[in-house]
Amino acid sequence: MDFEPLEQYLHSLDQVGIPACDCTVHYHGKQVFRSLQGYSDVGKTRPTSSSDLYWLFSASKLFTCTAVLQLVEAGKIQLEDSISKYFPAFAELKVREREKTPYPAKRIPTIRELLSMTGGFDYNFNVPALAEIRKNSCATTSQVIEALAQEPIYFEPSSHYCYSLGHDILAAILEVAADMTFGEYLKTHLFKPLGIEHMGFHPNLEQQQRFSAQYIYSVPDYTATLRPTQNEFIFSPYYESGGAGLFGTAEDYMRFAAALANNGRSSNGVSILLPETIQMMATNQLNRSCLTDFQSQPRFYGYGYGMGVRTHMRPEVTLSKSPAGEFGWDGAAGAYVLIDPKNQLAIFYVQHVLCCDYAFNKIHPHIRDLVYEALE
Repeated sequence: MDFEPLEQYLHSLDQVGIPACDCTVHYHGKQVFRSLQGYSDVGKTRPTSSSDLYWLFSASKLFTCTAVLQLVEAGKIQLEDSISKYFPAFAELKVREREKTPYPAKRIPTIRELLSMTGGFDYNFNVPALAEIRKNSCATTSQVIEALAQEPIYFEPSSHYCYSLGHDILAAILEVAADMTFGEYLKTHLFKPLGIEHMGFHPNLEQQQRFSAQYIYSVPDYTATLRPTQNEFIFSPYYESGGAGLFGTAEDYMRFAAALANNGRSSNGVSILLPETIQMMATNQLNRSCLTDFQSQPRFYGYGYGMGVRTHMRPEVTLSKSPAGEFGWDGAAGAYVLIDPKNQLAIFYVQHVLCCDYAFNKIHPHIRDLVYEALE
């Protein structure tokens, strides 16, 4: 295995405005590559460290979907359950299509449709009900989702794909089904079994000091401008966002990703999902119309969307080095995870630069292909 081209590429990222990054690769249950580049602070006095923390943003979604699918395996949740079974307020859900007057939904979205982003929701935080509940500095996960039920959805379930707050709703549903908070569930059923020690929703003072500096990206000149290290998806100290709320280290995220790549079993023998459940998670859930919506972004040509993950469907279209069936997702600040159960391969890359389409369109696919080339 020759990872020198990948090492050189990661080292070059400071030239395109990436101040710090961490990349790790696990193959057949073992770490075969790790590279930390740049500096964790804007003054360049603190080299990037394995103890650095990052907001994971939407890379959190894989944890949420895994947790929900654990409850599916346990028989506590059914994929075709209506979400109103867990939050009756959704039984009165309305649909607002374009400028039409809202009308009663023909059908209430299901768990499966939340997992696949086809439930009719979007990512608009500025709707009246959410704006009002966010004034409550003690609002819990369930209270925020109860408020969201007052707002119309934007299309009938399964008629379109729209990236949305659906995974935040799933976190609240999990709380009802498991009779514990979302954070407690993750600690009990994923973090502790996998040996994850530095991940959570609300960092304490010591953890706040360990965050890698956060930036906003500028495309014309490939520069990153320092901004306050924060996560706007955290609505209150009691809200645990299933869609974008976790922080953690690269090592801790890899413990999770490597277990999924190894058919759901960690290096210490803990099973977090059955292999057939992982296969279902990575199976495209979108019909033709929804798939057209998803592939409106060129980076998703040849990919479908499973349960919280992009899933590789057509290598002849993507021209990717990775096989059909690899899956994963990314995060708003540039985190990227690839899971390939066929080859028992997991890749995790993290940076802390928001609004960086360059990462999604250039860095992530290049890292992916360099890893596969190294394994050849």
